[in-house]
Amino acid sequence: MGGSWSFNDSKTVGRWTGSKTSSRTPSLQNFPWEGIWNTTEFGQIEFSQKSNKISGKGNKISIYKATYNAKNKQLEGILTDGRQKTTAEFVITLSDGNYFKGKWAYTKTIAGSKSAGIWEGKRIK
Repeated sequence: MGGSWSFNDSKTVGRWTGSKTSSRTPSLQNFPWEGIWNTTEFGQIEFSQKSNKISGKGNKISIYKATYNAKNKQLEGILTDGRQKTTAEFVITLSDGNYFKGKWAYTKTIAGSKSAGIWEGKRIK
């Protein structure tokens, strides 16, 4: 790869190049939540991971403000159902890299009652 650089949109000052030094494929160990998962409570979700911050998007919910703790393999965060404007907190634990299990609980529902459940998922891609 290559390119050029400059200061404040001025004329090109210099050029740079780079080349890949390894043919090694990155491991899922570094980004264990990245991918598509089938889940019991909320259907299919596509998780994205940047460092220890996780987000997710599915047909039924979106995940935000989620943080992964690699030491205990737990993901903690908030999910929302945009249609009903409800939010839920969750804690799930990654077991073998392709399976998770945990709990979720709505913090606010339209009727005002609390709802909770067990949440499981399996990576499909």
